Amino acid sequence: MRSLGTEGRKKIVITQGSIHGFNERVNAEELTNFLANEMGVVLRCRLKTSWTPRESYPNFNVTDTESIQRADDYEKVAPHSFVHFASFEATTTTLKAGGRSELVFNKKPLVLNLGPGNSLQRTTYLCKLSDVGVEIGTPVGRDEFLIGWQGPKTGVDFLVDLFDGTCKFLFTRETAFSFKGTTKLAVIKCNFKVEFLVRDITDIKRYNDMSSLVVLFHLDSSPHLFYRTAEDDDVYEPSRPFVLLNEDDPWIRTTDFTLGGVIGLCNSYRICMSPCFGVILEKTLNYLKQLAI
Repeated sequence: MRSLGTEGRKKIVITQGSIHGFNERVNAEELTNFLANEMGVVLRCRLKTSWTPRESYPNFNVTDTESIQRADDYEKVAPHSFVHFASFEATTTTLKAGGRSELVFNKKPLVLNLGPGNSLQRTTYLCKLSDVGVEIGTPVGRDEFLIGWQGPKTGVDFLVDLFDGTCKFLFTRETAFSFKGTTKLAVIKCNFKVEFLVRDITDIKRYNDMSSLVVLFHLDSSPHLFYRTAEDDDVYEPSRPFVLLNEDDPWIRTTDFTLGGVIGLCNSYRICMSPCFGVILEKTLNYLKQLAI
């Protein structure tokens, strides 16, 4: 049986690395245009000025980040960027130019660092359902769902990656950070990722309500949870020939961010989305059912 996305797919090679050396006034679009003109095609540039402060950790017990007294005197990170090039040639050219101090932008020499696993060969297919509603809880009876945690009202993406057989919820929210040995708190905008394997899905139900499509997943184990700082992040994508997985900036494994440990206690996930995703949703569900159940 032909699985979802096998027709018309081709393998691509994405190379990625981190670039530093520019000043804080540079934005992602400017850096992308410079690299594209001098080195080769850039698929995405994510410019960062935030990180997890030293000796700190996310404090998920603090839910009202608006009312707390915020600390802003922690050490800041120098501006840096994560860049996806469209070819090995562009990456190699940039790496060599930086090594010879010939990669100069606004009179500043730039350096490209390639970490382990900087090249990725994958298929072009990645399903992305944008701005969905997600709830974690327990089904009660036939038509009721007891909600233990509800995701943000906007900005939640649901992705199904055929390359590694995973499903991911991605969203952003303000998060409090505590510092070891002190009572001060910092508030930093963070990306969060809730990730589970397709094979962890034991049951899928799909139905319609008055204004949206609804899918109910049941998992046989808790998902993996990750975060990364996103304060003042600047992302630029000059072209999007396909949905590009935003995995360039490393994720940090974290604990259950819900009050009462809902993610560890409840294994049912209800997703609501716009009816405009009907066709892609049906294809995606067929794929999930083939592999998971």
